[in-house]
Amino acid sequence: MNGELLIRKPGHELESLDVFVCGLPQLLGCGPWEERESMNYVEERYYCCFVLGLRATASIADDSELPDYRFRLYLQPQYNRSNTDFLSDLADCIARTLVINGYEVVRPFDSSRVGQGGLVYRSDPAAAKMPWEQVVTNEY
Repeated sequence: MNGELLIRKPGHELESLDVFVCGLPQLLGCGPWEERESMNYVEERYYCCFVLGLRATASIADDSELPDYRFRLYLQPQYNRSNTDFLSDLADCIARTLVINGYEVVRPFDSSRVGQGGLVYRSDPAAAKMPWEQVVTNEY
């Protein structure tokens, strides 16, 4: 299972990675985020945070299948684990939190293979009264 999320904020398509990461401590309750450099990432940089035994990485997304999603948040255990099934549930919780705060999110089923599909998380205010009930998901 994977803990990858592709994220965009409608109306803020030009938001920088710095601004996105700056809001994560308040949205997700984790921090501090440390900027790092690597040629393996778009703009040759990314941010990293360690929380609850996980390593969270935030970067500019480089997904040719979903080019409208600007940011990538990737979760993995800080220490090697043989069972990572819990990451999909954790990614689901984070996706819902981001949607409640104005983002749209895609959680790919398998980030290593193009065309494997995933879940799209969006807000639909007509779906219910409470914000957490307004998060709707659809497969793509």
